[in-house]
Amino acid sequence: LMRGLSVPLGVLGMNAKATATLAGVLISLVGALAGMFALYDLTKDQLGDDGGLRAAFYLLIFPSGFFLAQVFSEGLFIGLAFGCLALLRRRQLVYAGILAMLAVWTRGVGLALLPPLLIVWWQMVDWAQVRGNRRYWQQLGLRALAVLLPIIAYLLWRAVLGVKFDYVEDHHFGRALLNFDRVMDGWNVMFEAIRTG
Repeated sequence: LMRGLSVPLGVLGMNAKATATLAGVLISLVGALAGMFALYDLTKDQLGDDGGLRAAFYLLIFPSGFFLAQVFSEGLFIGLAFGCLALLRRRQLVYAGILAMLAVWTRGVGLALLPPLLIVWWQMVDWAQVRGNRRYWQQLGLRALAVLLPIIAYLLWRAVLGVKFDYVEDHHFGRALLNFDRVMDGWNVMFEAIRTG
């Protein structure tokens, strides 16, 4: 996205690094704005208009909210994830699946959108039409494909970038999937520091 947006921003005459940085900030801001609209839409029925605005405001002032305006994936991810949930609330399963797929490509934790997709898909099944209605089976299959889009996106990502990503994550950041030993070591160090003051 940054590379694509850098092309039209190139007319500003900045060097390549500044243009890419501006593109990244703009993408983060637009994603965060989309997330705010989606969060408002998700909360306004239960909290009212003021409550919906407050929820969007709290998203921005949360202590780590400053990441939403930096060249990080958080702003874009929030826009895609909350947008997916807002579409699910409106029973727009296919569009929600597309946003979930894009969310997975933005951050792997986008797979957490799979349970809401499955729940809405299950709720949308009209069991009275399942028997003998071929057209309904086609609709059901299309909706099921939309639910599977995040898994397909994750598997594609793993096939293309997974090994390189794991290398960088393991060797430069010291992270690993479900590394409970390291987590327990960290907790022990923290508790020891608290105990000794």
